[in-house]
Amino acid sequence: YSNGGNVTIEISYTDAYNTTVTTSFEVKVEKIKTTIAFDDIYYLTYTGLSLNDEIIEELTAQFSNDNYEYVIEDPIINAGVYNVTVKAISKRVNYADTEGTAKVTVKGKEITIKPGSLTINIGEQLPDPSELAFSTTSELGVGDTLDSITLTADYEVKTITASNPVIKSGNEIVTSNYTLTYNTGNITIKSKPLT
Repeated sequence: YSNGGNVTIEISYTDAYNTTVTTSFEVKVEKIKTTIAFDDIYYLTYTGLSLNDEIIEELTAQFSNDNYEYVIEDPIINAGVYNVTVKAISKRVNYADTEGTAKVTVKGKEITIKPGSLTINIGEQLPDPSELAFSTTSELGVGDTLDSITLTADYEVKTITASNPVIKSGNEIVTSNYTLTYNTGNITIKSKPLT
């Protein structure tokens, strides 16, 4: 009996006096319960989407066992370190459901922000900083937008710098999900052409 539960076993035998004796007793059959220990997962990067499928794929590779289906109930999205409870749902009647814990590290998405270069002639009106251009080295996470950024032009050292970006997903600020670096834009000042 492999499905777990209580089983009644009945035994009949003939004793020395040629009398048939019948007795029974109950046996509790436990399902097989496996202890699952996962290795740390540390290579994931923020994308803006749930990383649960990638985590389960990695855990399945670590602890390959056709007896279980792994389930993570809460979505893992943001950058950070998580102790994730992984439920292992039995696919066989003689195995009990169990669970394990996996330490998961999600790194911030790396983005470099580079202000554009600017060329002006002496005597021309300086542009408003909000009108200065900039670019990023890669796309933001799915659904994320750059809500605001500060661009500062220093005409003495002839550079444009970026700072204080605010990245949002809907109304939620998600800047902490990014590892940000900044390049510097150049300012070229030319003599005003003679007319």
